[in-house]
Amino acid sequence: MSREERTGNRDLTFSRWHRALPDFCTCIDLDFLEYCQHCRRPLALIEIARGHHGSIKPTTVLRQLAIAAGIRAYLVLYDLDESVASGIKSVVRAQRIEPDPTNMREMPLSDFGSCIENIHQAHKCKP
Repeated sequence: MSREERTGNRDLTFSRWHRALPDFCTCIDLDFLEYCQHCRRPLALIEIARGHHGSIKPTTVLRQLAIAAGIRAYLVLYDLDESVASGIKSVVRAQRIEPDPTNMREMPLSDFGSCIENIHQAHKCKP
């Protein structure tokens, strides 16, 4: 993954095109796929959403993808805070979807970052 955002915006052209297909043509977009930088093996799927206070963010398909791939999946809900460098409030709401699903819980953004680092460190790839 490039360390620089390439466009700074999300092009919705293809999304609009797909929404015009018949209702049985369903899809989801994937927000993040963590992978090993050496062997390129997928390590975790992460669905992110801003806000969603009191609302439900479906993760059924995300869970099925994680099961099929044999990898972890997470849902992370965040809010903006433009007074910090990352632009994200320092506390997020996170939930492990697969394996061993957990309840949604608040956690420091840095702790979720450590979780991602641990997934990479636990992967035993020989570079």
